[in-house]
Amino acid sequence: MKKITAFGSFLGLAVVLLWYANRDGESARVKRVVEEARSAVSWDGSETALQQIAAAGRLAGADEVKGAVLAARQHIPRLEVQFLDLTVSFTDPTHAKVELTANATTDKPKEINPQEFVLLLHKNEGHWYIDRVETIRTLQSQ
Repeated sequence: MKKITAFGSFLGLAVVLLWYANRDGESARVKRVVEEARSAVSWDGSETALQQIAAAGRLAGADEVKGAVLAARQHIPRLEVQFLDLTVSFTDPTHAKVELTANATTDKPKEINPQEFVLLLHKNEGHWYIDRVETIRTLQSQ
């Protein structure tokens, strides 16, 4: 009886460890999609219009985000975006939520304040896609 209990405990531990390992793997996949999005929304001003469209097309997800990126590229010559403090959580195996702080620098003298965002993603046929990007309102000193 003790052998069966020990084996059951070992099997339970193995299942939990596999679940954690898979979850960490999915977290890394989600972070790669977010990094690709960060790369697609950053530019140095040397790209042609066709390269800009191709870069926006690399964004995995919402068409509104792609449209906003293309519109911004027409008005801002250079934009470097950094994502800080990425936190990935899963609401279920096919839906993820990423909370992050974005910081951006441009050629324009006006400072861009860091902004907090929530990205909602879904998994389809093994690939993660951005469904929605939400801003988080923060208290700012006046």
